[in-house]
Amino acid sequence: MDPVNAKGYTIAGWIGVALMLGAVVALGIMGKWLGLLLSLIFLVASVAFMSFRRQVPSLFDLLFVIAALANGAGWIWELYTQVFGYDEVVHAYTSFAISLWLGFLVFYSMREEFRGRSLIFGLAIATMGLAAGAVWEMIEYTFIQLKDPVEDLMVDGVGAVLAGLFATWVLKRELREGHSA
Repeated sequence: MDPVNAKGYTIAGWIGVALMLGAVVALGIMGKWLGLLLSLIFLVASVAFMSFRRQVPSLFDLLFVIAALANGAGWIWELYTQVFGYDEVVHAYTSFAISLWLGFLVFYSMREEFRGRSLIFGLAIATMGLAAGAVWEMIEYTFIQLKDPVEDLMVDGVGAVLAGLFATWVLKRELREGHSA
């Protein structure tokens, strides 16, 4: 079985999308409008990611859907305020998932150019993740009035760096074995 591309990841991803739809409905019923809006954005992105058959491994789709579910659960059950460290873990994980997906989407078509330079590939993905995290923190700070952008950027950075390292492993494996996502 291919560790990054398996039909099971796709099936699990679509199950996650269905659960995310349930989260959106639940947030609407509960009147948690900010959580509803953000979950709806995650739902739309999850459907787009899962529908976009291309060079991104199916595992990366599933990882993003899991990030969407973790965020939705945080808003439904108020885990961000009730569970110590939940916000930091979800920020790092979401940054990890988004960095992997976007990085592979943008850079994977150039994978042959990265042969022998997989560290640069990983660094490019980590940098993209840090940039996405910075944009999100500006949005959060401006519209949601959350006051922890520096801490969030630090954990976003951890997720982005881990994504870069994992992406480097995937690229090396695929170039060595002749796989493609």
